Amino acid sequence: MLVLPGFRILNVEARSESKLNEVVCERIAAGLKGGDKAQIYPGKIDVKIKSISTSGKFFRLKIKGAKRLMLIGGAIIVSPEWPIEQSREILLLSDGRGIPEGALTVRGGPYVDFNREGIIGPGSFFARPPFVVVKFSAPYPTFPGARLSVYERDGKPRCFTVLWPGKLKTQELRRLSRITRNRLNCHSRPSEIYRCILHLRGCVNAAPIAGEISMENASLVGMWLVLTDKLKILKHRILKIASKPGGANEKMMRVEGFPDGLILAIAQKMCGTAELQLRNGWFFPPEKLFLSPLHRTWLKKVQEAGTEGIRISAPAHAVERVILEELSRAGLVKGGKKLWFSTESSEALSAMLLSGNEKGDKISLSYARKILAGSRSRTLELLHIMESEKRLSALSDKGERIVCQ
Repeated sequence: MLVLPGFRILNVEARSESKLNEVVCERIAAGLKGGDKAQIYPGKIDVKIKSISTSGKFFRLKIKGAKRLMLIGGAIIVSPEWPIEQSREILLLSDGRGIPEGALTVRGGPYVDFNREGIIGPGSFFARPPFVVVKFSAPYPTFPGARLSVYERDGKPRCFTVLWPGKLKTQELRRLSRITRNRLNCHSRPSEIYRCILHLRGCVNAAPIAGEISMENASLVGMWLVLTDKLKILKHRILKIASKPGGANEKMMRVEGFPDGLILAIAQKMCGTAELQLRNGWFFPPEKLFLSPLHRTWLKKVQEAGTEGIRISAPAHAVERVILEELSRAGLVKGGKKLWFSTESSEALSAMLLSGNEKGDKISLSYARKILAGSRSRTLELLHIMESEKRLSALSDKGERIVCQ
């Protein structure tokens, strides 16, 4: 049985002078280390363990990132590596016996004794041949391959294995029934369960046991397993998204029907194999960027403006600013505070200003205006560009800059 490493909260300490909440816990499996990122369930709250101290068999944790009301007895603090899902409906493998009757307290999931306090209300069981479904009034955290247990009215224990933490469409349910037939028993190994889900959806987050699932027709991308044919399709879709003028950031890396985490993991791996480029948090294709007629028009205008640059005011020219910002992310123009310069003009002006200066020299605004022979706004724009490129560093006094290279 898989058990997630972490801690179970016993009680919350009275608030001290520290801004951090302190909880008394018992350890689950190997626990976690101070400084580790973690998640609290129920709620899936991202936190950081700032410090851990021991007191006999108990542990005192200082937690950053969680509101005090979320720190309740019975909640667990676990590693974020596991793909835990919270759902009011959970699909279970049948144990071949009748359906448990009534509203019953369910335990297990992340570890064998989770929910012994009943912090998540009772569950009700229903038949979904050939599977069993348990429904809760509040989201219950679990993952494929986890074990849930329940005591029936006669006091006898029943144990079920989680097949899928969530509700499947009727068509998916039928297909999963065909996939699992003759493959899974009532308590199959998690690796077998993840393999079935992989065939159902084309991908599965099986961290951190993904490496244990050997598949000839699947690839490992981070902690995701993806069928080879699906991966090929997704790469094509990702490249198309990144090929838009201005590239695409993490929020734009989305393909309908697939988890955002998977799409981002594929995009990051494509950067490692030179199938994509990542610049300042934006993904771009490795070849020359496709530009629309409007992008080409404005690029030509900026280039023709030369070292004087081109001025665009907002919000009167909001569309034009978006075009120029996309060209800037692509590395074709620079600026954006008051003026825009072509890359060539910006480089020429930067070389002019740095000529005769060495690393550590100070450059005043008046000196920069004299060398560049331009207006104050034009000079400030170039200084801003050079600061963003780490060629200059602004000093706090007298508006001076220091040469960094």
